[in-house]
Amino acid sequence: EALEHKKKRKNARNLSSTQLKVMLGIRMCNLDDQGIDALAATCVLAGDQGKTKLCIDCNMNRGADENATETLSKGHHQDYVLEGMAERHFDAIEAAKEREARRNAESHMNDFFSIHEDVSDDDFDLYDKDHYNFY
Repeated sequence: EALEHKKKRKNARNLSSTQLKVMLGIRMCNLDDQGIDALAATCVLAGDQGKTKLCIDCNMNRGADENATETLSKGHHQDYVLEGMAERHFDAIEAAKEREARRNAESHMNDFFSIHEDVSDDDFDLYDKDHYNFY
């Protein structure tokens, strides 16, 4: 029984140390720089997890930079060019989230002021001018 348990652990360890290599073909899809950056981010994230090497063949896309397509086809998640493209994508996602948060805050403020638009400046007078005679 102990021997069988050792074999299972050894097989599990071998499975966990193997790396899955995935080759994805995305040709003639009108990819632009932002799409290529998103694919680079996917490669980096897959490689950082250590289980998957993702290689993307995105040749034959007009808007694609040749250096970027070559880097994606290699799929080395620690490549500085690939990491740079991925960082651009992550920065764009963060900027989009910030814009959305500002838009939501502005919407909430507009809703608040539209509810209270019937309040006039006269409602904020601290005293009745006719009642108090200061002169």
